[in-house]
Amino acid sequence: MSKKTRFYQSIKAIGIGIFLLLLFVIVANTRARAVELQLTISPAKELLFGISLTIPQEYKKIKAGESILADIRVVNFSTGISPETKTDVSIDYSIKDEQKNVILSDQEKRIIIGKEESFSKKFKTPSNIEPSPYTLYAKMTYNEKDVATSSDSFEIIPKIKWLDYWKWWLLSILIVSFGGIIYWIRSKRSKN
Repeated sequence: MSKKTRFYQSIKAIGIGIFLLLLFVIVANTRARAVELQLTISPAKELLFGISLTIPQEYKKIKAGESILADIRVVNFSTGISPETKTDVSIDYSIKDEQKNVILSDQEKRIIIGKEESFSKKFKTPSNIEPSPYTLYAKMTYNEKDVATSSDSFEIIPKIKWLDYWKWWLLSILIVSFGGIIYWIRSKRSKN
């Protein structure tokens, strides 16, 4: 039986040249998964950069306090760029919950050499973060005013706490003990 995938999208202008794209994906009538992308469209300039942030599949579901890895790719779409061209960029990273509250933020300055640069960055999640979906955002600023953005989502899953199950362990021991006592009593009666 093949899984049927359906896509629905919504585009909303939130500023001059800035659009919010909501993409809803439904696979085999399961719960819809929403992906939010912010698109920035600006006129061609001397420099025109794009940034792509991707969280590898093995980091899509982690426990609180663990690190996520993001693969980041910065591309200079400008024409006539030599391999020696150096551009200063500033990248702001943030992890936000579903209500857009900032859980963690970081910033770095990089020098991009040539047309493209790829790198990875780790982010350690807080140990007290609640199990829920989250989004990692990257906002790159270049030319002191131009912006490129990207994001990807991941999920914090609950930690298994064996001590929380002590009642179930105790109940299991009592049931097994009670069953053993009943068996012992019946075996004693059958011998007499």
